[in-house]
Amino acid sequence: MQKIAFHLGSLSIHWYGLLLATGFIAGLWTASRRAGRDGIAPETIFDSGAWLIIGAIVGARLST
Repeated sequence: MQKIAFHLGSLSIHWYGLLLATGFIAGLWTASRRAGRDGIAPETIFDSGAWLIIGAIVGARLST
């Protein structure tokens, strides 16, 4: 039984997805802060984050 956090119209948002998205955003934020200290532009981290999430979704779908 999956727990539903809330509904957006006919779309159900589950707790697992909400926590996964929160963890991804926290990881990007942490990585961008560390990148700034290492001389890497934080924008580079955020730009690569979009490609990482797309790759994660495609990879998860291909593995099932």
